Amino acid sequence: MVWRRMTAPDPDSRPVAPRDRFIDAGGLLMHYLDWGGEGPPIVLLHGLRDQAHEWDAIAPALVPYGQVVAPDQRGHGGTDRPRTGYDPADFAGDLEAFCTALDLDRPVVIGHSMGARTAYAFAATRPGRLRGLVLVDIGAQGAPETIPAMVEELRANDGPFSSADDAIRALIGPELAPSTALRAYVGHNLRQTGDGLLAWAYNLDAAIETVRRGRGRDWWDVVARIGVPTLLVRGARSDVLGREEAARMIETIPDAVLVEIPGAGHLVPQVRPRELAAAIIGWLPAVLDGVR
Repeated sequence: MVWRRMTAPDPDSRPVAPRDRFIDAGGLLMHYLDWGGEGPPIVLLHGLRDQAHEWDAIAPALVPYGQVVAPDQRGHGGTDRPRTGYDPADFAGDLEAFCTALDLDRPVVIGHSMGARTAYAFAATRPGRLRGLVLVDIGAQGAPETIPAMVEELRANDGPFSSADDAIRALIGPELAPSTALRAYVGHNLRQTGDGLLAWAYNLDAAIETVRRGRGRDWWDVVARIGVPTLLVRGARSDVLGREEAARMIETIPDAVLVEIPGAGHLVPQVRPRELAAAIIGWLPAVLDGVR
């Protein structure tokens, strides 16, 4: 097992505005953001209740290393919201269709939370389709006993909100100061209701079904089949991925490195985007060069 605590300096990330695009991915109309870049494809997958703009503060730092794109996953953002199909296997199928439609050959896939589960489901079932994998604050331990509380929390925090600050407090609580990236994320992920209040832009029923499918079983048999270099990132204050489970993940995945981000909980991309970008950049070149 390799363990590193990441305190690297902030990467030099110049602002790069992504382009909004849509593509038919196996019959699912998917919205995605395209930051451009040349070289190996890098696909960014957001977490539950998020959308592609989750990566706005991180993607520009990755553009020098390849072609950077981030789709909205089904039920989220501007992508179609079918009534069914919210198992990790369904999300992995969408990822395959997305990569095929855009002719993305052997991408590095970087996923946060739900997006990381999509990524490892894809890696385990489609050997040879990936170049590398970054899993941000996700484990493989099932937790069916937590599903009722999570569903209750999803319903309770669905809004409406009187302001964006109220929505931020629903996400991270009052004890953490919101980052610029988090404020930007919330701005992209809220919609106006008919009475002038704010609500999240994702589909609540889709989010609930995703939780039930993702947390209802263990995924150790899946992560054991990951056959590409993998970076596992854990927020040091995470209540989703504990240290023991993170250590087991590294022991289970054949070629994996663990990095811990100080001061971050589960929302690593939103709360510590520069530190996360630095961790990825510290690992990525060797994977792209075929050294790992």
